[in-house]
Amino acid sequence: MNSLQESLAILRITRGRIADLLLSLDLEQVNRIPKGWNNNLIWNAAHCVATQQLLTYGLAGLKIPLPGHFVERYRKGTVPQGPVGNDEMEEVLYWLGDSPIQLAADLELKDFGSFARYETSYGYTLHTIGEALAFNNTHEGLHLGYMMALRRAI
Repeated sequence: MNSLQESLAILRITRGRIADLLLSLDLEQVNRIPKGWNNNLIWNAAHCVATQQLLTYGLAGLKIPLPGHFVERYRKGTVPQGPVGNDEMEEVLYWLGDSPIQLAADLELKDFGSFARYETSYGYTLHTIGEALAFNNTHEGLHLGYMMALRRAI
């Protein structure tokens, strides 16, 4: 297995954990923002999807498969805009599962070689799709941990 395949495998596992966490709770719980917190479980999950798309497709100069409204609502610097309903919850769950599959296929079909240099908020600079995928896994692992703590707070 090459490093891109390894990163994709880790992404799929992390996404499965995030989906399982969401599915273990009801809609009210995934929308709840406990006192002292600034976001909720569903926002964290959707933020992971939006960020992955921006770090991979976006930095490679490719069209992002996600709908524009999804990216704008959940990208870095956003906060929950109110509770999500069943339809949006289903949309988030769909993209959690589908986007790693689509990315794996697109890595075979599309050119991710024209990659824009990007310095992350961690202070690490991304130069390639491989670095973006590896960093994205760190980002999603951080949010999964945050979600596990948030679940205890609700």
